[in-house]
Amino acid sequence: MEGVELNIQEMQKYEDLQVQSNLNGYYTKRHNLGEIVHNHRKIHINEVIWDWDLDNKDLDFQIMDFVSAKLIKDKISHSIWKARTHKIHAFFELEKYDFDIRKIIRKTIVKHYAEPYTHFIDFGCCSEKRMIRDFYSIHEITKQQNLCVYDYGDGKLNKVPKFILDMALRQSNIMPQFADTIKLHKDAEKTYADFIAYCLKTRFDKDGFRNNVYFKNIAIAVFRLQLSQEITDKIFCQITLNCKGKTIRDLSSWLKWSGQQKHLVKVNWDELKRGMFYP
Repeated sequence: MEGVELNIQEMQKYEDLQVQSNLNGYYTKRHNLGEIVHNHRKIHINEVIWDWDLDNKDLDFQIMDFVSAKLIKDKISHSIWKARTHKIHAFFELEKYDFDIRKIIRKTIVKHYAEPYTHFIDFGCCSEKRMIRDFYSIHEITKQQNLCVYDYGDGKLNKVPKFILDMALRQSNIMPQFADTIKLHKDAEKTYADFIAYCLKTRFDKDGFRNNVYFKNIAIAVFRLQLSQEITDKIFCQITLNCKGKTIRDLSSWLKWSGQQKHLVKVNWDELKRGMFYP
């Protein structure tokens, strides 16, 4: 099961996993991985799960075979696990999108590959707030270990199929025609990166309106650079420390706004200079 092991190792690159135990019949508070013996964990930012809970074993196998065959047809790496019923896990390149868009992309992927069995699927697993049974853990009722029964694709991180991404971006009000043009040319990329570097080391304490101009352009730069969620969070955290009275939520709102515009947004350098935010 080399692919499965690769997936587990990949997960640690992007975030620290939160875990819980329900082994004694009740859930503990969340802990960091390794702090407690656990059987549940947080859904990973790159993870997509097909979860159904059926007593009908024939239907359980039928759904499992159907979804897996459809994934194989599109060469989507995935693994199948079983403690009581079967579950399918796959990992996609989702880390560069924010929380809300990742949720929409997951739901779009799950729905596409599960049709016409979508009414059996638990779409609650499309949110990272949901805790799920961890790999190799013990089912609290059956006491069976959650084991991998099939692995396809050697644990590779899948690209989100373009038709899936277009559907998801349309649902999140990001215009699909801009999805492939967000990335900057090399010279412009350095200009935007230099701007972010300047913001990280420079303190600003302007009035609220002028700070909004500043925050809007920072969010646009992050959006156009297509930075990962981990890097984005670190940048936003430092910049809010440099700017009195502002929060990460303010920057995150502008980042979401950047992706919802009907035109491709750009940093307004004149606006920044007029506000004395950037030389």
